[in-house]
Amino acid sequence: MKKIWSKRFSIRLAENWLHSIKEFKKIYGMNFPEQRMIIENGIGTGYFEEKSYNKTKSEIRKRLYGQGFEDFFEKEGKPILENFLEYCQNLQIEGDLSKLLKEYIKKENTWMNIMWMAFILDEIITEDLVKENFSNEEIEAIVSNEKETAALSFKIDTLSGLSKEEMQKKYSFFNILNMDEDPLTEFDTEHSLDKIKEMKERKKYLFKKYKKILEKTRNKPLVEAAHKISFYREYRNDIRQKSYFYSRNLFIKIAEKLNISISDLIFMTQEEILNALKNNIIPISEIKERKKYVSVEVKNDKTYLSKKKINEDKRMIEGIIGNKGNVKGKVIIIRNIKKDSKRFKKGDIIVTPTTNLAFLPLISKCSGIITDEGGYLCHAAIVARELGIPCIVGTNNATKVFKDGEIVEIKDRIIRSEDTLTSTSQTTDS
Repeated sequence: MKKIWSKRFSIRLAENWLHSIKEFKKIYGMNFPEQRMIIENGIGTGYFEEKSYNKTKSEIRKRLYGQGFEDFFEKEGKPILENFLEYCQNLQIEGDLSKLLKEYIKKENTWMNIMWMAFILDEIITEDLVKENFSNEEIEAIVSNEKETAALSFKIDTLSGLSKEEMQKKYSFFNILNMDEDPLTEFDTEHSLDKIKEMKERKKYLFKKYKKILEKTRNKPLVEAAHKISFYREYRNDIRQKSYFYSRNLFIKIAEKLNISISDLIFMTQEEILNALKNNIIPISEIKERKKYVSVEVKNDKTYLSKKKINEDKRMIEGIIGNKGNVKGKVIIIRNIKKDSKRFKKGDIIVTPTTNLAFLPLISKCSGIITDEGGYLCHAAIVARELGIPCIVGTNNATKVFKDGEIVEIKDRIIRSEDTLTSTSQTTDS
């Protein structure tokens, strides 16, 4: 099986990601690849069966370029994303908690299919951009966008010297994914109108360059799709964390009702939670073991938990240039943003499975980013380009090869302190 992603994870999320795909064929008219998820010490890793994944990508590729991005993804996908956020904002935690949970799961499962499609489109478009031999500078322009994402808005507000109270009001949702995270409360601000002006001018320059590339290119469907999905990859993150910021109140209420912590609740299956609400039976000992290691699969709409292992080749690192640049610095491995960020110091190079909005306070102060997963359109790459930070994504196993405190250099390839060279999947411009 092929490793696809890695992040802080829970059985709650695993079931959503696994059960939701039964609607994928209804929405997109094709099968979703077979998959399995491993959670070890709170870090989840997702695997797709490679043959079925390649088949799904092939079908998506044909539909995407045949129909165009708007008809294939945007017309139906954008309303589903926004309707889920509206549902979560208006969610009233009253009455029968079992009924509320079932309703929430149904709506979250539909919404998750749009999230999955945006994720797969990233890999497809990344592969196709490489094949077209665009330069790094051209790719940066193509996958830039004229719309302001939460990441750029956050950086501008920190540079504007916005008060802590105002920052909390606008960005406290950044931290929420598994439901047991606390809203973001700590913000470092400074005052630099020159940096804001520079960032906005850079954004305008890249958009003009994109327009010129679009006029000249022989592959307009690819260039247009890459440009548009770069916004939706970020927009879906904004929607996800805002939605979970509001809907986490449902899970807090259920945890209180069952007299357990929310961190225990999210390691129960949906069936176990519903049973506990009815009969007050809670598998405490099983939860403890699952937090150490569990394999999660879904077959015939039923969740199966086991101790199955997947062997990985950890000897080699390859990656994609998310944003070009040269920097040398100390590695900080971040698997759990809440715990590991305490060791972070300004100028460190972040090495992590993946990034999300919760990383922005660190990213704004780091000197470089290296991730296990992602392509040109992943969160880390998009934010790195917007903020001008050197970035390598999609290395697959950087978090398992590099060590905390190790000095590495990003210079279109990653150089370990032991002088072991590792390459990226795209060469530098001549």
